[in-house]
Amino acid sequence: MKRTLSLVLLLALLLCGCGGKGDVSDVQMNIGPSKLYGEGEIRAAMGVVVEFFGKNFDNCALYELSYDEEFSAKHAEAEAAQYGADDAIVLKSVFEVGAEGSNGSLEPGSTHYYTWTLTRSGDGMWNLRNWGYA
Repeated sequence: MKRTLSLVLLLALLLCGCGGKGDVSDVQMNIGPSKLYGEGEIRAAMGVVVEFFGKNFDNCALYELSYDEEFSAKHAEAEAAQYGADDAIVLKSVFEVGAEGSNGSLEPGSTHYYTWTLTRSGDGMWNLRNWGYA
């Protein structure tokens, strides 16, 4: 029971972005069908992105994070090879920049569509490798 409660609290902290700079409180996670990964594996990769976004994207709100196996597979093999990993997953996102902008690099009030590449080897954890415009 304690372990379940601890996991629920950890997930809540990740999703609300507490202590972070980016707003991840309303992120919608869309997971399409997959023959490569289980839902838990995909959610673990998404959790890495949510945590990073919350800590590093000042005055931005992450609205959508999605896994589309066909899209991911087009890029995954090259990405895994580039980083010397066994697996790679590519996620898509939609986020908005607040009225004050974000660290001077993103236009205030703008919407952005990014991809996020994560890799892992063996049964290891997902590692965020790169992100940027889709």
